[in-house]
Amino acid sequence: MAAENNLLCCNKVHFIGAGGVSVNALAKYAALSGKTVSASDKRLTEEAEELKKFGVKIFLGHHAVSVREKDLVVYTSAAGSDNPELKEAARLGIKAVCRAEYLGAITAGFKTSIAVAGCHGKTTVTAMIADISIAAGSDPTVFLGGYSYDYGNFRNGGKNVVIAEACEYKKSFLKIAHNVSVVLNVDNDHKDSYESDKDLEDSFLKFAGDTLAVVNADDARCADVFNKTTVTFGVKNAANYEARRIARNKCGGYSFTLYAYGEKVGRINLSVTGRYNVFNALAAAAVAAELGVKFGVIKTALENFKGVKRRNENIGVIGRAECVADYAHHPTEIKAAVAALGGKSENTLVVFQPHTYSRTENLLSEFVNVLLPIKNLVILKTYAARENYSAKGSAKTLAAELVKAGSDAIYVDNDAELFTVVKDKAAKTDKILFIGAGDVYEKAKTLVKNFNKTG
Repeated sequence: MAAENNLLCCNKVHFIGAGGVSVNALAKYAALSGKTVSASDKRLTEEAEELKKFGVKIFLGHHAVSVREKDLVVYTSAAGSDNPELKEAARLGIKAVCRAEYLGAITAGFKTSIAVAGCHGKTTVTAMIADISIAAGSDPTVFLGGYSYDYGNFRNGGKNVVIAEACEYKKSFLKIAHNVSVVLNVDNDHKDSYESDKDLEDSFLKFAGDTLAVVNADDARCADVFNKTTVTFGVKNAANYEARRIARNKCGGYSFTLYAYGEKVGRINLSVTGRYNVFNALAAAAVAAELGVKFGVIKTALENFKGVKRRNENIGVIGRAECVADYAHHPTEIKAAVAALGGKSENTLVVFQPHTYSRTENLLSEFVNVLLPIKNLVILKTYAARENYSAKGSAKTLAAELVKAGSDAIYVDNDAELFTVVKDKAAKTDKILFIGAGDVYEKAKTLVKNFNKTG
């Protein structure tokens, strides 16, 4: 606890990765806490520019001078050891910590700290729990790995409740102090961060620790995460909290009846689309109920939940085609998104941008299997993020494997090619899905804007 508090005693803090959703939220928190804050990134995105409104000094690019006279440097996990700012901090003896460690120092100061983990669904469930908590009058502080339509990636609330998304990349979720853990699923996503499947499962067990653990009963790999205070939720298997009588509703979403410990509680009618959101809502309801929130509050908050940006987000039209963006970047997520959004239809164009070479290489056969049924598919050049080029894990290799398996997938290497292909196919489609965790979202919005200018 002392070491954690020492981090928060640092008054001049520099953040590396100003445009990254998690680092960006931490910079906002630090600025609102009275710190003198600066931040840098290799490009000035809209998110990085927003920090100026919080009094944050922004640097374009990573330069040694940016960290001089600072007390602390907080860096994104995408920053390599060759980063000039990290090297300068080391030379000057300035303490540097990853963003998860700084977040952990913050969450340690709250009476109730809820950390939401899992390879899929974290952002939506975190936002759902936050909306319930807000409706209940708990005034939570929220660190979101996406952007809520109401408060963005960060909500500056009171000091009693904090709700944070806990990413398993590089085991960073183990650095976040919490007394309520949510485990949505355990899947092979960041294989480069774990020595084996057992290492991954053991890490989730360690994450649950001796907290109130709210765990998915439908995920076989979650079975080893159970502790003495585990509470379960499930759609298929018996659990403490269950969603039964699931059906489509007139809002375009799904409705379900919530059962708690075998007793019927009530009906919840979601307005967000996708059957997977029943599972997300169930997880959020289980957490809230265990913390004493009344069903009426849970029901109202979930029924009013609007979703988060880049999760099944309608971003406009190209010609007559509705354009939808989704963050899905793992085979499991892509399968769910495509099913929810009609991606297998001949009248739907799917544009997928792989995120990192390592994920594509490690899960190549899974990507091929899930993308193969899509009849109208474009594979966009890989978003490398933190990685160097690898032919084995490239989007071009993925596209070639798909064609080999019988797909008509088209590979595009740049924005000009993407615009040409989309423009050509837009007249023949009713919907265009832009899927991926990289900059495909920005590209999609630019396409919509430019197409509507030029026709």
